[in-house]
Amino acid sequence: MHQQKNQHASTPVVLQMAFMALLTLLSGCQGQARQNEQAGSNNSPTFTLQVSATHAIQEITNNSQDTALQSLLAQAHACANTTNKFFPACFIAALQASPQQQQLLQIIKAGYYNDQLPASPTVADVENLLASWFAQTNVVVRVIILNRLKEYGIKNATVTPVPNSNHIEVVVPGNANSATVKQLIAQQGQLDFYMLYNEVAMVNSINAIDTLLRQQANQPLNNSTPSPLLALTKPHGRGLLSYNLKDTATINAILARADVQQLLPQGVKMLWAQKLFLLGGRPQDQLLDLYAINTQRSASAAALNNSAILTARVQINPIDRSAEVNLGMTTQGAEAWQNLTASNIGKRVAVVLDNKVYIAPTIRAEVPNGRLFISNEFSQAEATALATILSYPALRVPVSIVP
Repeated sequence: MHQQKNQHASTPVVLQMAFMALLTLLSGCQGQARQNEQAGSNNSPTFTLQVSATHAIQEITNNSQDTALQSLLAQAHACANTTNKFFPACFIAALQASPQQQQLLQIIKAGYYNDQLPASPTVADVENLLASWFAQTNVVVRVIILNRLKEYGIKNATVTPVPNSNHIEVVVPGNANSATVKQLIAQQGQLDFYMLYNEVAMVNSINAIDTLLRQQANQPLNNSTPSPLLALTKPHGRGLLSYNLKDTATINAILARADVQQLLPQGVKMLWAQKLFLLGGRPQDQLLDLYAINTQRSASAAALNNSAILTARVQINPIDRSAEVNLGMTTQGAEAWQNLTASNIGKRVAVVLDNKVYIAPTIRAEVPNGRLFISNEFSQAEATALATILSYPALRVPVSIVP
């Protein structure tokens, strides 16, 4: 809903007009999600998308980390998960009952939409703002999802926002492939390009983290047994490190620690690969690569996102017959891609979709024609769904399918 603060409408009416203009554009381009596996009256599978409530509050409050606000958010989530109430109603009920109500109202007033609230907002004012945010966001999400389903060839699907909620019901024909439908409706589709961080520097950082973990475990440094960060690694795939799928939760917990984050180079973000690979073809050894992404991007890299993509088509690799996604870029995107490749020959660039690394090839030469092939051992259905997702704007809020 926002890009920069000065892009916000000064009144709710203008904001609504801006959304209607966006909807018109999206229509012409031709959340967490809760799945209901019970068949509808016409034997059509029904999925209920849940737009990210956390994202809504982060945006409205300018990503405030105030302790009272975070506590309120946790209460609202607990209410939505344990009752039949929708998140907006739970959030407003918790705000109404909070002894820190005035403090919380001022945090919201200081957020992105302060020009849509009076100087001293009430709970009712916040309720109206939240309802408007979800109503407008749900409609935009609906149009993009409906366009994706139609583009893929799933006819007669219905996508309906549920009034006064952060839910959207999706009903598809009974013959639609369930896995494909989930990919089409629940993938945000946010495309980004990042350079990989210097591997030598990352090895030094990983060794420093290993030393920290061993010291905290009271393990003598002359003991050759490494910490779990290194002990759980598997033979290298394509990333910095590789781990068994079952160990990724342990690695995520280590990397999330504040003291570990301090030992990572500035601007580094650790991202997992999108696809598993089998070590030696053994099903029990499902491995996932871990990449070190440099988030401090050049202007060329920052310009390469969804807006740089003009076309996304599926083609078959003539050598191994695998499905690939062939991206064609806009004039501006092609120029940015040419600049990025020309200035980083010999280095690796990661193509990232929704914080998953799809490919990370080494740049061998300048690419002047704005072409890029994404090849990741896709099935025809996976490649077609990915091309469809990249043919439309990314969903502006995270959604996912929750069992």
